[in-house]
Amino acid sequence: MKATFCTLTLLISSLMPVTTFADDFTSTDSSRDAFGVRAGVEISSAAGAPDYYSNGAGGSAGVVYTKYFYKDFYVEPGAYLFYDTFGQTVETALPTEQMPAVADGSIRNFGFRVPVNAGCRLALTDDMGLKFFTGPQMNVSLIARSHFDDKDIPDEGNILGKKGFKRFDLQWNFGVGLDYNRWFVGVSASAGVTKVMNRTFEHFRRNYACISVGYTF
Repeated sequence: MKATFCTLTLLISSLMPVTTFADDFTSTDSSRDAFGVRAGVEISSAAGAPDYYSNGAGGSAGVVYTKYFYKDFYVEPGAYLFYDTFGQTVETALPTEQMPAVADGSIRNFGFRVPVNAGCRLALTDDMGLKFFTGPQMNVSLIARSHFDDKDIPDEGNILGKKGFKRFDLQWNFGVGLDYNRWFVGVSASAGVTKVMNRTFEHFRRNYACISVGYTF
């Protein structure tokens, strides 16, 4: 956890000169500074996990603040709530007749995330623009539970902390979006920088792809 915080601090610190640089310029672009709301659907993948883990669906919703600092360049911190899942399959008995008995289930993860993206807006028309952005993102897990569809297999309950699922993990975002007047639609992907599961016998990073929509006030 300490290493994760140090990594995030270093990444955000690298953006500090940018915000300082912003104060040295005055531009009519500052009129575009605004709060907005975003919501999206996403597919999570367990990068580097054993074969019995698979992709899962989820979603997120939150707020962002877009600050233009020079011409069409901007920084955009945000705060989101998220709900992600990972599929999992386990053997329930010894193989019989060359076919093992298996049970399907999922890891259900709820928490909040803090992205700090930096980007550039390319104007297409007077009221439409294309945005390219990238930046670090911290996920803070509040709940992580292992659930199985087979009622004969007890759920593991909360698997946070020493039980294997880390409370903090860091990702790096890449994305592109289109804004039209006050509306926004975008696609993005996040690559896991730190591990979210780190058991002795299994570990993986959280990657995900997201389609989001938003509105700027």
